[in-house]
Amino acid sequence: WLPSRSAVVLTDGGRGVFYRGRDETGLWHLPPHRVAVVDSTGAGDCFHGAYAVALTRGIDTAGRVAFAAAAAALSITGRGGREALPTDDQVTELLASTNAPSAVELKYARLDTGT
Repeated sequence: WLPSRSAVVLTDGGRGVFYRGRDETGLWHLPPHRVAVVDSTGAGDCFHGAYAVALTRGIDTAGRVAFAAAAAALSITGRGGREALPTDDQVTELLASTNAPSAVELKYARLDTGT
């Protein structure tokens, strides 16, 4: 863990996202959105771009991960890396839906922080 980093985020495809913010003591898991997968090309790029957008908006770690995961989920519903790139409104709508996943703390995960 580097003190200069605000978070560590690991994407795991169809298994969701694992993350830890600098000020958090635990490891968190955000399950994937359930969408009809057409093509996963560019999903990681979409995730990172959306994460950067959320970061510039001052959103907290959990919110950044949720926003980016929703954007990436929408991006895999079309062919290729561009056809289904979502708009901000589409991401917001997916996050507001009743079937949006919630992050859960992995209580028995252990992270070596080097301290």
